Amino acid sequence: MTSRPLIYGTSGFRAKADEQLQLIVYRAAFYAAVRAKKLGKAVGMMITASHNPGCDNGLKLVDPSGRMLAMECEEELTKIANGTEEEFEKFKNEEIQQIKNNEEKDNPTPIIVIATDTRPSSAILYEEAVKGIKLLGISVDIKYFEHHTTPQLHYIVRAINEKKPVDDYIQQFRRALEKSREFLNFEENTNLSPLYLDCANGVGSLWIAKYLENNGFICKNGLDVTKEGEVENLDKNIILVNLFNINTNDGELLNNGCGADFVKIKTSLPANFPTNLPVGTRCASFDGDADRLIYFYPNLEGKICLLDGDHICAIFTKFINEQLNEAKTNGELINLNFGVVQTAYANGNSTRYFSEKLNIKPLVTKTGTKHLEEAALNYDIGIYFEANGHGTVYFSDKFYKLIKEGENGKEKEQVPRYIKLLSLFSKLVNEVDGDAIADLLTVEFLLRYFNWTIQDWEKNTYSNCPSFQLKVPVSNRNLFVTPEDNETKLLQPIGIQNKIDECVSKFLNARAFIRPSGTEQIVRIYSEANSLEEAKQLANELEKIVKAETLKE
Repeated sequence: MTSRPLIYGTSGFRAKADEQLQLIVYRAAFYAAVRAKKLGKAVGMMITASHNPGCDNGLKLVDPSGRMLAMECEEELTKIANGTEEEFEKFKNEEIQQIKNNEEKDNPTPIIVIATDTRPSSAILYEEAVKGIKLLGISVDIKYFEHHTTPQLHYIVRAINEKKPVDDYIQQFRRALEKSREFLNFEENTNLSPLYLDCANGVGSLWIAKYLENNGFICKNGLDVTKEGEVENLDKNIILVNLFNINTNDGELLNNGCGADFVKIKTSLPANFPTNLPVGTRCASFDGDADRLIYFYPNLEGKICLLDGDHICAIFTKFINEQLNEAKTNGELINLNFGVVQTAYANGNSTRYFSEKLNIKPLVTKTGTKHLEEAALNYDIGIYFEANGHGTVYFSDKFYKLIKEGENGKEKEQVPRYIKLLSLFSKLVNEVDGDAIADLLTVEFLLRYFNWTIQDWEKNTYSNCPSFQLKVPVSNRNLFVTPEDNETKLLQPIGIQNKIDECVSKFLNARAFIRPSGTEQIVRIYSEANSLEEAKQLANELEKIVKAETLKE
């Protein structure tokens, strides 16, 4: 291929939705079909570019466990997808011959599960995927889920392989949400204010009501609510969810001035939100494929305060920690390994909260969900979140065994409360992938459980150290190289790290780093300082350094 190679990064392939991407999807689909045949399991293909603009698209593969493609396969897939026609033909013929040689083995028909979000280019890429699958020359069961979220695809793949009901990607969470109401004291709960939800004009807007409606929530078009100025009288136990940015028919609107990534980076209200929201109004944003969730609220200065993935991680961790401590108080020793996993983007004050208030030292990994997920799998309860709002909680077989033993053979009232709550929590989250909708259900339950406003949530965990992020477009992100084990330092270009350190030293209590994106032709800048103004100033200084280096290319 003559174009710049597309690397299978932390979120799969991402690029402009052009002919090069079509070819990449075509070849990757063949690779997925081969993998499904060899494993004798269903393999998933998600066609999306997540938080990228609507003109982009991409692809990521999902392994039979419902988790991401095994890391050892990424380099091989990148090579196959970007190879010459001759190289691809050679790979294809060798794999087909190998399958023919093993025909006597009683392997089941391979299953490929394909899902697309609402991007205009998804239909064409789906057709290319089907063509690539058919290259295998044998019967392949293709299951297509149009207009689905990325987390739903992960869940569906695992459900198929575990022979569980596929529609549980909604029903499990609805059942858990209904069950959660048993643990809420509605008489004392005085903080059931409306939620203002930005759906990024993405696929999440098609699904959120199906999870929430008639289950303690009612969803309304936020623009209509704002226009009317009032809503019919609601039961005091029902939460109104005002939905904004729900236009999935115009691809140009996707993630455009809205969505979790926009809110996180710009620290601004999303497009179409009322500008006169009262201070402390609870707000949240999905990203385009609904695998990221950010909360925020307007403050007294007319700006917004973010409660991002680190804060979601904090409220999750506080809740689980309380249940484990409750067990100890009751003389029960729950021998479960519990840990928190973060990246260098985690706010410095969040790390201090976990270490000093909860006595849990977070494990820091490289940026990218695959690295956090891999680390979380080493715990019986492993929470991983990125500051961008992507994350979930992993539960081991040992955890589920303990819950089962705690519930079995006992009357309902005899089951310890902490067992009930841990069991409920494990059903509210989507443990196979970061899921904006499932995480929202869980946060909304926990806020009512603790009887907190969004400001109470911040007050009872931590306030963010002022930080700022910039994305700098570059022609070649590969110029910027970090060590394998530390993404907060740059090895190349030579001498750039000294310039970064010199800039940081000009500001009190500051830290900052520059790293290449794993999915886009951009370099990301992150800075923390005593004030937002200083954090922005520091980031702008680092942007000048990046631009100066790119001019040398």
